Amino acid sequence: MKTVKPTKVDVKLVGHDDTIYLFDIKTAKPNAGGFKEFKRTLLEWVAIVLAKNPKAKVETIIAIPYNHYEPEPYNRWTIRGMLDLENELKVATEFYLIL
Repeated sequence: MKTVKPTKVDVKLVGHDDTIYLFDIKTAKPNAGGFKEFKRTLLEWVAIVLAKNPKAKVETIIAIPYNHYEPEPYNRWTIRGMLDLENELKVATEFYLIL
């Protein structure tokens, strides 16, 4: 095992099925260079949870509370290829529906 000092989780929720949801809340226009670090943070959170409980169900999500492209979908070029957009990114309404 490697010791890491993880980034703090912004929001943690535990679902009725014991799934652990860990959210990292970002601004509407995150910096392009930050997405590699965002992905690393999500992976570290999963590793930490699973190291403590290998059978845990954990979901890590980048949350952007506001879509400034509305009514168009969020289309920031910096996220392409860096995140699993279906599972790791929730923007505006998608984020609030989880809460």
